[in-house]
Amino acid sequence: MNVFISSPISSFNSQEYKKYKSHVLQLIDQIKQNHYVFSEIETIKDIADYDQPCDSICIDFDQIKKSDYFIMYYPFALPTSSLIELGYALAIDIPVIIVTPSIKCLPYLAQGIKGINSTSTIIETKVLDETAINKIKNIIDQ
Repeated sequence: MNVFISSPISSFNSQEYKKYKSHVLQLIDQIKQNHYVFSEIETIKDIADYDQPCDSICIDFDQIKKSDYFIMYYPFALPTSSLIELGYALAIDIPVIIVTPSIKCLPYLAQGIKGINSTSTIIETKVLDETAINKIKNIIDQ
């Protein structure tokens, strides 16, 4: 199964980014045990390492099209390209899993995704820990 994992990158300073990235990489490593995973955060060593926007959107949308699941880790309310990717995944009807501390952190319309996509799930958790990762794995391993 192909899994696209979206996570904010540019909204952090370099120090915060390294800590945040380690949590996301734990999720990726766990999912990779049974599935192919595409996530831009694996290739971005530092916030300054971005591709050009036109390259990134083409690569990401192509990978989302090939995916069986779209997972977005949304650690707090922030403007991020992950929301663009989420909209695209919903538009092409891919099952979505959003991991966030609270549904209230999500933009208003994202709070209602279950109304348009019955295969979507919102997991509320303060920390992307083993319990949250296991919930995600249980969903995509069904």
